[in-house]
Amino acid sequence: MHFLRRVLVPLHVVALVTAALLSGAPTASAAAADTTLLQPGWAVTAATVSCPGQPQRSMTSLQAATFLQSFIADAFFSHLKVQDPPAGVTRCTVTLASIFAGEPPQPASPVGYATNGTKVWVQIPPGKWSVAKQTQRAIDSFAGHGTYVPVANAPTTTPASSPKTTAPATSDSSHGSSTTWIWIVVLAAVVVLALAAVIRSRRRRSATTTAGPPRQT
Repeated sequence: MHFLRRVLVPLHVVALVTAALLSGAPTASAAAADTTLLQPGWAVTAATVSCPGQPQRSMTSLQAATFLQSFIADAFFSHLKVQDPPAGVTRCTVTLASIFAGEPPQPASPVGYATNGTKVWVQIPPGKWSVAKQTQRAIDSFAGHGTYVPVANAPTTTPASSPKTTAPATSDSSHGSSTTWIWIVVLAAVVVLALAAVIRSRRRRSATTTAGPPRQT
């Protein structure tokens, strides 16, 4: 019983540490729930939409990525006509943050949006207002029901107002892999503790045998 007590006390500590690790380790799906990939290595967060005279509303990260997809490629890889929205056209602001692979989250940035129903103007800071090429796509995406174009290995969320997307199978496998490593470490600790206890017990028996029986006086 003394030997079992020496083994079980450290094992109790190992079990407590294991429980803490398993409960505190975030899954890949949980970590990815607040961002949506815009391009490989570039994800965006949920956004807020502010328009003068209207209540502020929110966009999920998927809706924000869909909105940016409606004009960001045209802005980067083609020439957009520089033009300010006409007087009287409401100018809105979509505020969201970007996350680039290997870097901390960037500060939230405002993206300008304005439309008169037949034309859309966008503004990417610190640039000037420009006319978007894909008018209807930009209008739909700003309203929250545009079509997101899947990006390779993109972890996405699926709001009710957005098209369904299939999350990659890597999230569960990643969580399973991390859990497997935790149990490997635990089992290794158990083996080491058990061997140490056996070695100590044998040394005590060996020392007792070498000393011999007590002398008679």
